[in-house]
Amino acid sequence: MTDHPHIAVFHRVLAAFSVGDMDALAQEFHPDVVWHIGGRNLLTGDYQGPTRGAGTPSRCSAGSSS
Repeated sequence: MTDHPHIAVFHRVLAAFSVGDMDALAQEFHPDVVWHIGGRNLLTGDYQGPTRGAGTPSRCSAGSSS
């Protein structure tokens, strides 16, 4: 049985996210993607385009205190 074609995309997204490669992650999303983050916080809002939304994890970690 062959893997579904989306499995390869999933693996690329997971690998890019795991190492923080936001450029590689952004390449996997459609150019017109809209990211919606609900709530009432610094990240709340709509982000258009793959690089706007893909940068959200880095904004999360930049705003957290470790």
